[in-house]
Amino acid sequence: MLLLLSLVKKGLLEQNTTTVTYKIGPTLYELGNLYLGSIDIIKAAKPVTETLNDLTGEAVLLGTFNGSGVLVILKEESQHTFRFARPIGSIVPAYAKAIGKAFLSELTNAEIDNLYPEEELQLTAPKTIATKTELKLSLEQIRNTEVSFTDEESGKETAAVASLIRDATSKAVASMTIPVQTFKRTQANRSRLATLVKMGCSLISYRLGYQGMAEPVRGTEEIRSWFERNQLDTLMYERKQPKDGFCQGRDKIKAGAGAPPVAVLGIIGQVASCFWEACTYFCTINVNYSKFIGLTNDNRGGLT
Repeated sequence: MLLLLSLVKKGLLEQNTTTVTYKIGPTLYELGNLYLGSIDIIKAAKPVTETLNDLTGEAVLLGTFNGSGVLVILKEESQHTFRFARPIGSIVPAYAKAIGKAFLSELTNAEIDNLYPEEELQLTAPKTIATKTELKLSLEQIRNTEVSFTDEESGKETAAVASLIRDATSKAVASMTIPVQTFKRTQANRSRLATLVKMGCSLISYRLGYQGMAEPVRGTEEIRSWFERNQLDTLMYERKQPKDGFCQGRDKIKAGAGAPPVAVLGIIGQVASCFWEACTYFCTINVNYSKFIGLTNDNRGGLT
C-alpha cells in the first residue's frame, strides 16, 4: 500500500477514489513518450556506446533531458569490478552530473534562472556545485569546449566526462557520458576520454542526420583507429591500479632500480619482527610444555 501511495505521489499512478483502482499517471506517460521518442537515438547510439565500452572497459551512458533532470535510456556496463549504480530508467539531477550539465549549457542564463529560482542548489555530494552563480560559470566553460566534466560533484571518488548529441534539426536530443573512478583522472586520461566522448557524440549525431560539423566522424573504425594511434602515448589508466609502497618497491627491485624504498624496508622489518615474536612465542610454549610433562612424569613416578 505504501508503494502505491509513493507512486501516486510521484505521478506515476493515478487513483480513482470511487473504485479504489489505479491507472497510469501523467509522469509515467511522459517518461514512456520520452523513451519512445528516443528509440531512433538508441539505434544510432548502440554501436558507438559498445565501441567505447570495448575500448575503455568503462561504463557508457546515454541520457535525454526531461526539463530538470536526465533520464538514462542506454547503458553499457563497466567491465571492471567497480560499477556505477545508474540503471536504465533512472533520473539524475542535471546540475550535479556531467551528462546533465551538457544539456544545461544549451540554456540561456534567463532559462537557468527559471529552472533554479533559488541561488543555493541542493547538494547531492560534498563537492556538488552549491550555487547558481557557480553553475553558470561552469556552463559557460562547457559552451566553449563542448565537453562537460564533473569531479566528485555527483559522488565521492567518481568523475565523468560528457558531450551532446544533435539531430538533423541541430537540436540537442541526448548526451553521452563515461564515468570513471577518480584515481583515473590524470590530465592525459581526462583529455583522452574527452576526445573519445566527443568523437562518439559526433558519430551518433552524424547517424541522426546532423550536418553542422565540419569534419564529422562517420564510422566506429575511425574511433578505433584514433584509439590505437594514441595507445602508446597514454596507456588507458596505465592498465593497473595505484600501487602501495610494497608493490612499487617490488617492481623497482625487479627492474634493477637499486635499493628498495623505505616503505619496503619498513615492511621487511615488520615481517622480521613478527617472525621473531612468533619464534619466541612457540619456544615459550615448548619450554612450558616440557616443564608440564616433567611435572606430570614426576607425579606419576617418573615414567621414562
